[in-house]
Order: sequence, then structure tokens, then C-alpha cells
Amino acid sequence: MEDKIDDIDDKLSSLRSTYKSHSGTSTHYVLGEPQYLEKINKNIPYTGGVLSLDSKLSENIYNEVLKYANIKEAEEVKDSSFFSDLFDKTIMGYFKNDVAEKNQSALDIDIFKALEKEYSFDAQNVNSEDKLRYVSDAINDSVELANPFIENPIGEEKHPIFAASYSPELMKTYQNDEKHMELINKIYDLGGRENDLMSKYEIQFYKAIYAISAQDLSKFAPAKESETDTQSAGAYY
Repeated sequence: MEDKIDDIDDKLSSLRSTYKSHSGTSTHYVLGEPQYLEKINKNIPYTGGVLSLDSKLSENIYNEVLKYANIKEAEEVKDSSFFSDLFDKTIMGYFKNDVAEKNQSALDIDIFKALEKEYSFDAQNVNSEDKLRYVSDAINDSVELANPFIENPIGEEKHPIFAASYSPELMKTYQNDEKHMELINKIYDLGGRENDLMSKYEIQFYKAIYAISAQDLSKFAPAKESETDTQSAGAYY
């Protein structure tokens, strides 16, 4: 159990690294930068006691230990991972649910509100128009991140396919909010459609170029010569 407690800081460090922006990735984790996580953490202080356990947590631990103690060797082998699960699921699970329930309005927010909160953390003077503009700019940036990691094909012009997905819950939440509906309509114009498999915490953008071959890329293209143009073979042809 002591090792589990010592591992908490390492896990927090790992999570900070996971959600931090990295070059070469097409995923933007909103409020994932370390400075935002730190501000959220400061705004949600621990309100429990330090000298005694919450009665519900104590009850949960007692019940799990009791079930473990009552296992009969002849009927079931006692799981060696019991104490690990007790810490991860019973104890840490309790605090995770407790924080989520007590701070639902601050933590359980959709993608638009999360982006607006991100802007509020950075801005000196916050107003609604600037927050909405920040969300709109974030949408533009995400569309750029969805671009294929290849050069523009040579030869006959290829027409990319655009698509995006968002949760129907966003439409339900903002159907009477003109400004936020402008954002949803913007996503719609980019090929966005409601998708029941999407959560309110995310928007996905997709862009693809179909019907191209390796020779449509300059580094793989063969040599070409005409009356008006001479083109050397690509480096990998």
C-alpha cells in the first residue's frame, strides 16, 4: 500500500505529459496544459478531514476486507492483487467520484465551455465575444491539424474530403443560444454532423485525399520532360 501512495506523484506526472501538447500530434487536449491543470487543482481544494476517514469510505474498505476474509480456500483462491485493487478501486475510486460529484459544475463541462475556460485562464480581461472568438479560432486550428501529413499531390487537382463529428448534446444545449449555434453551424459547414457515439467533451475533424498514388507525390514521381517543362525524378523513385 505504501508503494501505491508513493506512485501517485509519478502517475500525476505521467498524466501531465500525456495531455500536454506535443509536436507531430493531431490531437488537442483542451485544458490539458500543465498550467491549466494546476489552476483547476487550486480552484478545487480538498474539503475532507485529515485525521479521520469519511464514513462511506470506511464502510467501503470494511466491506471489501470482509469479503476477502470470508473467501474459503477450498472454494476460491484469494487474489494476490486484492490490496492493489483495494487502493486503486475502493480508495482512489472513492475520491475520484467524490471530487466529480462535489465539483460537477466546474468539471463536467462540454467542449465549448472547456475552451472558454481555457481562454479565461489566459486572458486579463474576459468578455463573452472574445471567448467565442477563441473557440472559433480553436476550431480553425483543429481543422488544420486534420490535414493529411503529405504534400499537395502534383498533376491533376485532387479534391479533399472534409468531415467532422460532434455530440447531439451540443445541439440540445445550445439550440436557443445564437452565438454558440454559429459555432455549431461553422462545424456543420466543414462537414460536421451529429454523431451519437461522440461525447459532449470532444469534436473530431477529418480530412482525406483519395485516389492518389505514390507517383502523385514529388519525391516518388518519375522524371518528366515536355516542350515547356523538365522535371527530374523524385528522390525515392
